[in-house]
Amino acid sequence: VTISFNQGILSFDRRVSGITNFSAEFPAVHQIDMNDIDMRKMKIYVDLASIEVFVNDGERVLTEIVFPTKPYNQVKLNSELPRMSISSIASTLK
Repeated sequence: VTISFNQGILSFDRRVSGITNFSAEFPAVHQIDMNDIDMRKMKIYVDLASIEVFVNDGERVLTEIVFPTKPYNQVKLNSELPRMSISSIASTLK
């Protein structure tokens, strides 16, 4: 799964998110336009089969279902914004 922010577009790429071959429409890149807002904060929630992205406490929201073949274990920033950084990571899995 790749979540990226470039040229004012927030993208979620689930083409390589795990099991995707059950539908021709499932492996896709979904995008939302962010050009009309000032992105100050992004929270990303990951559970076993879904990923949710909240921008500015819900000013924009992107929710995706995924079917991973193994647990996700990496976070990588892909952004044109030099000030973007990860401030915290927490897990509730036991």
